[in-house]
Amino acid sequence: MKRFGFFLCILLVFNTGFAQHSLKDSTHATGKTVQNPFGEFAYQYNRIIAADHSDPQKVIITFVFINGNATTAIQYRQEAMTGTVEWLDTDRGRSKKEKFVEVITATVPPNHIVSWKYSFTPKTKTTVNAKIKTMKVDKAALLILDDNMKTIKEIFPLIELQIAY
Repeated sequence: MKRFGFFLCILLVFNTGFAQHSLKDSTHATGKTVQNPFGEFAYQYNRIIAADHSDPQKVIITFVFINGNATTAIQYRQEAMTGTVEWLDTDRGRSKKEKFVEVITATVPPNHIVSWKYSFTPKTKTTVNAKIKTMKVDKAALLILDDNMKTIKEIFPLIELQIAY
C-alpha cells in the first residue's frame, strides 16, 4: 500500500510539472512600470500572448496600458509580415493598416486604463509533432508620447511559442 501511495505521489508531481510546463510554453507575457523623475507612477503596460485553444491556428494578444496622472498618447504597432492581425477589442483606440503593420492609437486621460485585444494568425506553422506546434509572432512596438512631448519607444521582439494541444 505504501508503494502505491508513493507511486501516486510521483505520478501527481510528474503530471503537475508537465501541466505547468505546457502552460508556460503556451503563453508569453512582458510588461513594465515606469515612474516620472519625481518618483511618481507614470504608466504601466502589459502584453500577454496566449494560445487560442478554440482555434489552434492563432494566438490571442492582449495589451493593457495603465496611465498615471498625466494625459498620454500611445500607439501600438504590430508587424504582420509572417501573419495576419484581426482586432477583437479596440477600447478607445483607432486602428488602421500601414503596409505590413497594424497600428492602433489612443489618447489616454489621466488615471485611465486602455485594453486592446487581437488575434494573430501566422501564415506558416512549424509542427514539431501532432501535439505541439511552434508559432511565431512578429515583433511589435509601443510608442508613448507624454505631456512634455517626449516620445519613448518600446520594442517587443519576435516571439516563438511552443503550444501544446
